[in-house]
Amino acid sequence: MFKNDDPTTVATRPVQTPVVQPGYFTDGNSATAVPATVVRADWANTITDEILNVVAGAGLTPSKTDNTQLLAAVRALVAAGALGFTPVQQGGGASQGTNKVYLGWDGAALRAQVDATDLGRLAKVSDLAPYALASALAGYVTNAALAADLAGYVTNGALAADLANYVTTASVASKSFAVSGYATLASGLILQWGTANIPSGTVNSPVSLPIAFPNAGLWAGISYWSAPPTSGACGAQINGTSTILVGNSAAGGTSGCNFYAIGY
Repeated sequence: MFKNDDPTTVATRPVQTPVVQPGYFTDGNSATAVPATVVRADWANTITDEILNVVAGAGLTPSKTDNTQLLAAVRALVAAGALGFTPVQQGGGASQGTNKVYLGWDGAALRAQVDATDLGRLAKVSDLAPYALASALAGYVTNAALAADLAGYVTNGALAADLANYVTTASVASKSFAVSGYATLASGLILQWGTANIPSGTVNSPVSLPIAFPNAGLWAGISYWSAPPTSGACGAQINGTSTILVGNSAAGGTSGCNFYAIGY
């Protein structure tokens, strides 16, 4: 749809004429002296503006070469008005097919389906909370990434409480639940723990792990199990596959510490 662009047109719409006699077109009748209807500029301008307003209202740009714009505009406006919101595009994106996607409430949870294939219920973040530690550990292969996720576990009690949900007879391939022990998960991840008495002023002192990691250590941590000192701190880092390096900057003699290490 496009405005009349004949060389005889003017840039500004002329003042509209008053209403005279609303009615219908006629070809006229000479026998009864009824004149044919004259198509005047005022009526043609009104029709043009009415149609262009529909095209513009649908967000389309008038085009002289596109004779489907009014149809496209009506369809777009009807769809938006009938739904009460702008529909979401289904398919058409990168690597997406034209399958029909269903999303609805089954009485207890949201459920998804593609064509005739039921994908089951959609999980909420709160549904995944019990598996947060297990899923977080599963994909890590670098010390930095694992350390970032485990940074919140700075006490033996906090770590043990979370691990208790995952380290069970059914979930480990081999284990030793001794004071200094380990658990090998079915995925190959190995969790180790133990105790060490670390003299004050110790720097990078090796402590043997209960077992050697077959491939590599990923992360090590340590905390005081005896009364924490008023100053100083203890620390640990992976040292190969069979030891960790520990340090104790606290004053006042030897400190009892719990250590933990993760590898595979």
